[in-house]
Amino acid sequence: MSLLPKSRAQPGSPASLALVRWGGRARDRREVLASPAGFRPTRMKLERSRSVFDVRHNLVASAVYVTPFAPGGDVLSRVMADMTISPVLFVRSGIPFTVRVPGMQNVTPGESLWARPWNAGRNTGIGPNFCSLDMRVAKSFFFNREAGRKIDFIVQGTNILNHTNFSAVNDSFPANPNPFQVGGQTVDLLNGPYNFSGIAGLDPTQGGL
Repeated sequence: MSLLPKSRAQPGSPASLALVRWGGRARDRREVLASPAGFRPTRMKLERSRSVFDVRHNLVASAVYVTPFAPGGDVLSRVMADMTISPVLFVRSGIPFTVRVPGMQNVTPGESLWARPWNAGRNTGIGPNFCSLDMRVAKSFFFNREAGRKIDFIVQGTNILNHTNFSAVNDSFPANPNPFQVGGQTVDLLNGPYNFSGIAGLDPTQGGL
């Protein structure tokens, strides 16, 4: 489901636009590989899972603020006049990932890379959330205001809060039948559960997440 509220801009008040989406998506097989075979052909019910593109919550909000200062007047008014400030905020929940134990064999050609624990389904883990704030500031210098002749100087930045985002997690685990700890989470590959969360900044040498 999606919502799209918006408003119009007036000098001194911002125009705003927000897109909010929540929902879910499920699939019976991997979406990004040509091979449709599951690692365990006798347990195909485990292939029914969240889609790799399933982002449950997604917020995109933008605004355009036109400064209310008149072009004449004092120094502050001249500097701030004819300026437009446009922020864009992106926030979404994490992307699903599959708990993999590469190297396990199941007499299924070419599938060992996507080997999973016996009880694990696809896309049971959730990666870290994503958050980014972009900003654009434009200043117009008019040669002829009546004719609309001007030069625009634009400064634009992405992720201006320098928030660290991750495109993927390390979803590869060692074939260890005993429970072990990864970033404060107990990993029991033999019995589950497998609803792990991606951990930002974790040492990749620990394996997984």
